[in-house]
Amino acid sequence: MSKKRASPARSRQIEKQSASSPKPWVAAAFNFILWGAGYIYNKKRTGFGTLLLVGYILSIASLLFFPETIIANAGFMYNLLSILAYFFMSAAFAIDAYRDAKR
Repeated sequence: MSKKRASPARSRQIEKQSASSPKPWVAAAFNFILWGAGYIYNKKRTGFGTLLLVGYILSIASLLFFPETIIANAGFMYNLLSILAYFFMSAAFAIDAYRDAKR
C-alpha cells in the first residue's frame, strides 16, 4: 500500500503553522526560569503571565535589595522552605505552560 502524500500547498501550510506555533519545551523552560514568561511566549493568557512575571521580579528584587532583613534573621528551615517553595512553584508553572503550548 502506498502512503498518501500531502499536496505541496498543504505541506507549506503545515510547515508554516509548525514554525509559528510555540514549542512546549521552550514555554516550560521560560516559565521555570521566569514565572509568566512561558505564557507570554505562548501568546495565551498574556495578562496573567505579565502579572506573574512582574510579581516574580519584585519578589527577587526584594531579596536582592533587602537580604539582611530576610535571610540573615531567618533560620535554616525558613530558608529551606523558601527555596523549596520557589522550586515547586517554578515546576508547576513550567508544566502548565507546557500543557498550554501543546493545545
